[in-house]
Amino acid sequence: MANLASGSDFDARRFRPSILVGTGERNGAFLEDEWVGGTLLIGNGLRIFRMKPALRWVMTTHPQENLRRDHQVLRTAAYHHKANVGVFAPIERGNLVRLGDPVWLEK
Repeated sequence: MANLASGSDFDARRFRPSILVGTGERNGAFLEDEWVGGTLLIGNGLRIFRMKPALRWVMTTHPQENLRRDHQVLRTAAYHHKANVGVFAPIERGNLVRLGDPVWLEK
């Protein structure tokens, strides 16, 4: 999303993720759209299921730990993706997650 609005800071902290999955760059694509309806398997048994688009609100624009106020973040998300960034989902089966654990998508 960083390429969608120059001068904006699309830092992940603005979206307060419980888990952040590194997926690499996709030139403005919203990879999480492919996850909707699927199940993410992370590490040694964590299962996140019933994923749905995460509709974002004004909190993403507020100043936060070392991040300035940025109204363009939400405007850009709204313009390019109906204000959806990331996914919301419950945990089906919990387990310890470690930095670098593999992630698989089960459809």
